[in-house]
Amino acid sequence: MRFKIKFVLFILFKNFVLSVFATNYYDSNVSLTEVEQQYNLSVKNGYGSGTYSANDTVWISAEDTIVFFTEWTGDIEVINDKDMPRTFLVMPENDIEIFAQYNYSKKDTLIYFIENSEDDAEEYNNDYVSFNNSSLELVTNNLKNLGNSAVGFIFRDITIPQGKSVVKAYIRFCVDDVTGTSNDLLISGIQETDCQSFSEGINDITNRSLTQNNISWSPDSWLTIGKFEYTTNISDLVNELVLQEGWESSNSLGFVFTGKGRQIAKSFDGAENIKERPALVLVLGETEEVKSTGIDTESKNDLFSIYPNPTNRILNVECQSDEIKNLTLYDMSGQVIEYFIGKDFQSTWSMDVGFLKRGGYILKLETHSNEIFYSKFIKQ
Repeated sequence: MRFKIKFVLFILFKNFVLSVFATNYYDSNVSLTEVEQQYNLSVKNGYGSGTYSANDTVWISAEDTIVFFTEWTGDIEVINDKDMPRTFLVMPENDIEIFAQYNYSKKDTLIYFIENSEDDAEEYNNDYVSFNNSSLELVTNNLKNLGNSAVGFIFRDITIPQGKSVVKAYIRFCVDDVTGTSNDLLISGIQETDCQSFSEGINDITNRSLTQNNISWSPDSWLTIGKFEYTTNISDLVNELVLQEGWESSNSLGFVFTGKGRQIAKSFDGAENIKERPALVLVLGETEEVKSTGIDTESKNDLFSIYPNPTNRILNVECQSDEIKNLTLYDMSGQVIEYFIGKDFQSTWSMDVGFLKRGGYILKLETHSNEIFYSKFIKQ
C-alpha cells in the first residue's frame, strides 16, 4: 500500500514539473501558432464581401442584371477585369472597397425571349432532337445518359434601328439546377437569314448551316437555382448574322451551343414566367464618327460602293463622285482598326482585309472634296 502511494505521488510530481516547464517555455517564446492577418473586402451593390487573407483569390459579381452593369470602381487595381460583371481579384495586404456601377437607361438595350417550345431544343449524340423539356443541359445530358449534345436557340422579330450597331450581346439563362462540372463550350450562329423552328428530325440542330466563326465560353459552376447567368459577349456573331446578305430587320437569329460541360437552365416549357425563359440581350451603340457627324452608315451608297460583300480577302472600293483621299476601317463598336492614307488613290482601289477576323466592319471613305461616306461589310 505504501509503495502505491509513493508511486502516485511520483507521477503527480512529474506532471507538475512538466506543466511548469511547458508554461515557462511558452511564456518566454513567441507563440508557435501565429494568427494569420485578415483583411476586409467591401463590395457595394454586388456580391463577394467578406474577410480574407492576403493573396486569396476572391470572386466578385454584380447584381443579376448584366444589362445595366457598366464597370467596377473604387480599389480596382486588384481586379482582373473591371468591365466584366463577374470577375476576380487577388486580396492585397489591406482593406479595400469596390463598387458595381450601373446604367439604368433602357433606351439602348433590347431583350428578346424564346417565344415557343420549338425554339429551344437539345440534340443528343444519337442524333435525336428533343424539345418540350423543362430544362436545357449545356451540353451533356447525364440524366438520359446520352453523352454530349448540341443545344439550339432561335430568337424572333429582332429589330435593330437604322444607324445602330450591336456593341454587346449575351444570351441570358435562368439556373434550373446546381452544377459543379468544368465547362468548355462553343457558341456558333445559325447562318440563315430567317431561322425556322427546330423539328424532331434527325440532326435538325447540327445540320443547320453554322457560322465558321465561333466564340468560346467557359462558365464557372452555377450554384444558385433561379439566378440569372450570362454568356460571354457574342456581339461578333450577332453582327456577322445581321450583316449577311438577305437578313432584314424583324427576322430571327439562331445560335448553337456545343462542346463539353453541364450547365442546366430553364427552357421555354420549364419557365414559370417570361422572365425565366432564355433571352437574347442586345446592347446598341454607334461609332464615334457616326455620332459626331450624324451621317448614316447607309447614306450616299449610290456614290460609294464596296465589293464583293461579303469578302474573304480582297475588298474593292469605288467612289463615283471624286478620287479617294483616305480610308478608315472600324469594328462594329467604333474602334479604329487601321488607317489607309492615299497618295496614289484614284476613284477605285483594292484593299487586302485577309488579316481581319470574321465578322462585321465599317469602312469610312473621305474624298479630296471632303465628302465622307460609310459602308458596312462582312469579312468571312
